[in-house]
Amino acid sequence: MDAQAHDSMFELASARAPFWLALLASAGLVDAPGSSYGQEANLAITLPNPDGRDPVFDQSKLSEPIIIEFSDLSNSAQLSLADSSGKLRLINFWATWCTPCVKELPSMAALAERRAGNAFQVIPIALDRAESDVVSDFVSGLQISSLEWFIDPSRRSGQAADVFVLPTSVIVDEEGRELGRAIGSVDWESEEASSLIDALLEQIE
Repeated sequence: MDAQAHDSMFELASARAPFWLALLASAGLVDAPGSSYGQEANLAITLPNPDGRDPVFDQSKLSEPIIIEFSDLSNSAQLSLADSSGKLRLINFWATWCTPCVKELPSMAALAERRAGNAFQVIPIALDRAESDVVSDFVSGLQISSLEWFIDPSRRSGQAADVFVLPTSVIVDEEGRELGRAIGSVDWESEEASSLIDALLEQIE
């Protein structure tokens, strides 16, 4: 089996793939664009997968802004992307019962801490059907302070974002438009992930 089969794939939304191709090539994430540059294409970027499972391939199809609602752990009010900040936002759909999801959280927390104040925000949304205090107790045990936690027991946010596999991380711009998604657990402390975030931030700033 090819070594890359153990990695997760970050797929750019097809309409935007040519737009980002040169940036990602300069970051060393993909081959330099050839004759196909400027044409509509689907571009998959390999990101390290810490749990060693085969990647799940999914084609990003969303071009309109993603409209989702979720709650904080107090479950006191409905929130949306409009209530978040950052020119670039990584929405991570996960659950407490999902082992690959939980493995991914420390590197995601490190990413959020390293990128704090850098026009970037991580939004982890737990899709557990359990009561909010169950999720709250779980994340308290993780002892992660760099992430603000959110829940959506209805799972409607995942449905609205066309999420069928956990974990899935969807990166959107400040308007909520999808730039791409990683399906499966990702090592967000990796050089590849850092280069990808740098390239996306450079373009939208």
